Amino acid sequence: MAKIFEGIKGYAEMTAEEKLAALEGLEKSEAPDFEKEIERYKQAASKANSEAADYKRKLAEKMTEDERKEAEREEELTKLKEEVAESRRRETVAQHKARYSALGFNDDLASTAAEAMANGQPEEMFNAFKTFLDSHDKNYRDQLMRGGSEPPAGNNKEPDKTFTREQIESMTPDEINANWDAIQKSL
Repeated sequence: MAKIFEGIKGYAEMTAEEKLAALEGLEKSEAPDFEKEIERYKQAASKANSEAADYKRKLAEKMTEDERKEAEREEELTKLKEEVAESRRRETVAQHKARYSALGFNDDLASTAAEAMANGQPEEMFNAFKTFLDSHDKNYRDQLMRGGSEPPAGNNKEPDKTFTREQIESMTPDEINANWDAIQKSL
């Protein structure tokens, strides 16, 4: 610790009254100014605090920048995931539509059923099936009606007749000759 009188020139050769007067004068003018020292330390601490705050702000901005970049990356990743999911859904719809078309669905009905199946809408899918089955059944009945009046080939003779013994005895020779095969089967 510094001694106060070290700052006074010729202190050792002074008398006690001179020393006292010198010390009193020193307090007023030449004594170290503790207020100035405290102020200097406050300014240094304030400067250090402001530098620390500046570094914190820069770090926060950097972190905010990193977080912003991370958010942008996440947003882009989400967008890509949605695009992939939509692409897969379209592919699934196309596959289902091809299968429905192979079953005989027309294009509109196949599209409706495929979309309903891909979107998880069973009611619409069953409605499409009902529409298909109604149309298919109607077309099948119409086809049977158009082609159903023709008898099958080789089946254009009358069914076999059977005769009793009394009927055969009452027949004329011409009737017997006309029905000879049936009569032989009956006997």
